Amino acid sequence: MKSKTGQESKYREHLLSDINIYLAIYSLNSYIFEYNLLKPEDRHLYHQLQDKFDERLVNEVIIDVRKRIKQLLDDPDEFIQAKVYFKPKKLVDGKLEFRPLHTTDLITQIAIVSMLHLFVYEIPDKENPKLTLSNLSRLIPSDFYGNRVSVKPESLFKPWKQQYQKYNQNSNDALKKYHTSLEYKYEVTLDLENFFPTINPVIIYHYIIGYLPAYLSEQDMRLMKTVLRKLLFCKLDFGKPDIEFTEQLREQYLKISKHKTPKNENDGQQNTVNIEKIEDTENTETVAKSCKFVRGIPQGLPQSYFLGNIYMIIVSEIFRSTFTGVSYFYVDDSVIFTNDIQEEQFQKQLENINEQIAKKEQVNGGAGHVLMEALLNEEERGEHCRIFSQVTIEPGCELGYHEHHGETETYYVLSGSATYMDNDKEYEIKTGDVTFCKDGDGHGIKNHGTEPIVFVALVLKK
Repeated sequence: MKSKTGQESKYREHLLSDINIYLAIYSLNSYIFEYNLLKPEDRHLYHQLQDKFDERLVNEVIIDVRKRIKQLLDDPDEFIQAKVYFKPKKLVDGKLEFRPLHTTDLITQIAIVSMLHLFVYEIPDKENPKLTLSNLSRLIPSDFYGNRVSVKPESLFKPWKQQYQKYNQNSNDALKKYHTSLEYKYEVTLDLENFFPTINPVIIYHYIIGYLPAYLSEQDMRLMKTVLRKLLFCKLDFGKPDIEFTEQLREQYLKISKHKTPKNENDGQQNTVNIEKIEDTENTETVAKSCKFVRGIPQGLPQSYFLGNIYMIIVSEIFRSTFTGVSYFYVDDSVIFTNDIQEEQFQKQLENINEQIAKKEQVNGGAGHVLMEALLNEEERGEHCRIFSQVTIEPGCELGYHEHHGETETYYVLSGSATYMDNDKEYEIKTGDVTFCKDGDGHGIKNHGTEPIVFVALVLKK
């Protein structure tokens, strides 16, 4: 990608460079989490790549990876294709539940990590190629132990066994300390059930975009947004549903857990609870069936573990605001020592946590994902303009029907086409069209086409 002056994007140049892709090859052993799910030819290539100094093979792989990255960057309809498999997890009421794990071909996984480097590391200085954590990586709190980015070239993440041992050791030491000192009365264990499948990737997208360096050029910013979209939104590949078992697993993939009653809510000194995020079952099935995107973020693929930590920053802030004290986190598991337990109101505290998480996840109840890029900041918009943004809706996704009260909303379509819901009517809108939703009316957009629809949204207060 070149600018009007003919200069290559700095970030694109680095992304496609031999050194960046080679780093992804060099750390291969640290992020292929589901080796047995690889195809035989990919397992063969994996073993061949154990010789990191086979120049001929490495160069061939670099060329293939570079080609795959360019496909993802340059074709708006090209997405990572993730196959889903199901690993036995636990028995619930006599029924075996499964954990959905995702995989894709080895070249694509190396491409994923090459792209992820843009977010987890600073672009290295040519004179000093030492790996340095990005500002985004440094946002991960010190009490987060899982999936921390490593600065050793042979490892994308710090070894999980070592980190999990630290998490357990430090939380156990804290329990002994506070049991003796009585500085904190309660130990609260929080667990987000079905963590990866229930994450709203739109939240992560906007969070990361908000923390990208201000010095990025316009073309580098566009590139980073494109790369992030391709890492977050992966197409789902169930394979051939040719047996009943596969159909059953398909339904389980689409299902949503219900809020559980907390355990031991009146235990006195210690309380252990299960927290899980609330989603709408019907809507989620619509997302997966119509949109054909991976539900949440794809556990099993390398990017999901870093992105999961980013999401947990947001969730941990909700936890900490409810239970102040000392915390320890290992991805979606956490231990908090606190005095903020109100035993008679404990259930209500948990419900409030769930409500806060749910509020962050809702996008007008529409299927799939909707990306909004603010064109003006709050100060520039003034008191009468609530939203002035560029909106992108991918094929198969929708902006759910919603009403406006005390304000109006105008859409100007920049590219693409879609079905526009205007109160009880539906009709097609396309490039150049303008829609207007007046005060008290409702509207929404469904993209049933094969390309994204992009439009400017303007919300004015009455």
